[in-house]
Amino acid sequence: MTEQKSSLERHVQSLIGVLVVGLLGWVGLTLQTMTESVARLEEKVAGLERQLDFLQGQTRDRYTRGDATRDFDVMRKVLDDHADRIKTLEKR
Repeated sequence: MTEQKSSLERHVQSLIGVLVVGLLGWVGLTLQTMTESVARLEEKVAGLERQLDFLQGQTRDRYTRGDATRDFDVMRKVLDDHADRIKTLEKR
């Protein structure tokens, strides 16, 4: 009976060993896959940061709506001043 237990025990230990090795292999493969995914994501983020810096640099040099409004207000004031001067001259 001891030999039978020992034989069964060895088979169970072998099965557990195979399962542990398989589990460790799966964990290693999953970890490698996740590491590669993180590396790809880091590269994508770096690319997006470069694009964002480029676009921010371009928008600093643009003629904005605020600039146009300011320029329009200045021109409107000049036109109003001219209109007032014309009215004054016409009254004489």
